[in-house]
Amino acid sequence: MKYLVAIFLTLLLTACGSKIEGTYSNNMTGVAQQKISFTFRQDGTARMAVGSTDIPLDLPYEVRGNKIKVAGQEGDVILTILDNGDLIMDGLRLTKETAQGTAEIATATKPTAQPASALVTNSAPTPVAQEAQDSAPKTWAPSFDCAKASTLTEKAICTDALLGKLDGALAENYKYMLASDIGDGARKNLKATQKEWIIERNKCANNQCLTDIYRKRIDEICEYPVISGLFPVCTASNEIK
Repeated sequence: MKYLVAIFLTLLLTACGSKIEGTYSNNMTGVAQQKISFTFRQDGTARMAVGSTDIPLDLPYEVRGNKIKVAGQEGDVILTILDNGDLIMDGLRLTKETAQGTAEIATATKPTAQPASALVTNSAPTPVAQEAQDSAPKTWAPSFDCAKASTLTEKAICTDALLGKLDGALAENYKYMLASDIGDGARKNLKATQKEWIIERNKCANNQCLTDIYRKRIDEICEYPVISGLFPVCTASNEIK
């Protein structure tokens, strides 16, 4: 019976011009287990979002049997269509969202083994990303030489232990994310938003303002999706005490 359902689903997708439509997500939040979603359009393009970050890139996709191949700038993302219409990506189950924008929370299951000829996701980490994983520090300190601190913001970071840790952790998150395979568009966005964030940070008039703005930015950086390879070491703000 399951075999017949799979055949029917394949024929249905073919009849529809090898296109699907709608948003599929795992409905998760937080840094450790983020919400990941794909929005497929009938024009043959898709968008990916991780957490609250929508990557502003229209990625072409195609359906081949029970596989969906999303063509990323630096590697393809492969999703498997299950018999019930859900999608599987690297063991993560994605469910189609309803009109209200909610999705069923599904437990990730291991997909059925596919033939060697089937499309597979490039899971090999990039050398730089792997190096970042292996060399992750366990403590943090200001990312600059405090002996040369000149602005009020820099002096506050150097004289407040928590701010010093936050500055160091943010600098490492930023470095590791830039070194990962997040795509050219996302990398440009990360650099641009970092410059904007520094301007806003320097407007803070007290340490509490600096603490809040650092914690928010630390988590924002962790929400960028990685197209291929290992997700880089990324410290959550609540890990820094």
